[in-house]
Amino acid sequence: SDFIFKARLKVTPGLKAYIDIGDENSLNATGTGTIELFSSAAKGFTLGGNYTIQDGSFHFGVYNLVTRDFSIREGSTIRFNGDVMDTNLDVTGVYVTKASLSNLLPSYSLSSGNNSGAARRTVNCLINITGKLVNPEVHFDIEVPDLSPVMQGQVETALNSEDKIQKQFVYLLIAGNFLPTEESRS
Repeated sequence: SDFIFKARLKVTPGLKAYIDIGDENSLNATGTGTIELFSSAAKGFTLGGNYTIQDGSFHFGVYNLVTRDFSIREGSTIRFNGDVMDTNLDVTGVYVTKASLSNLLPSYSLSSGNNSGAARRTVNCLINITGKLVNPEVHFDIEVPDLSPVMQGQVETALNSEDKIQKQFVYLLIAGNFLPTEESRS
């Protein structure tokens, strides 16, 4: 005979969730949702439902060089679709640092007489994790809040490709500053 177990859990923020994403990367969170558990000898173990994160951290390692803990943005979600490895992730983590814009935007360096780029500004390093748990897609982004529209446009121009964003992202995590561009080295 087959033993069947079914349960519906209403998850409250008091319950912590831990997900090992592999390669030194893990997610710890608290949140809310309704999770359905099903287990039977014939069909195995499945999970269903949605989990909305209210608070948490994402431990992220870069090429065995550096590890950082990212704060998870409220509203990130985990959607269980049966098999645990079929779980969908939509999680955004933020690591906040301070960096001078002079390496990224040489026109704002001290040598040009403009001090606004030399001051260390808040920089948000974002990691977006989407897709299936078995093979998540990871995208990087960089935000520099509280910039004038002109400076924001220049930052976006300097970070206009996935490759540039990835290099600057990793350098910000390792060195706490932007990687000097060709223009800033001359």
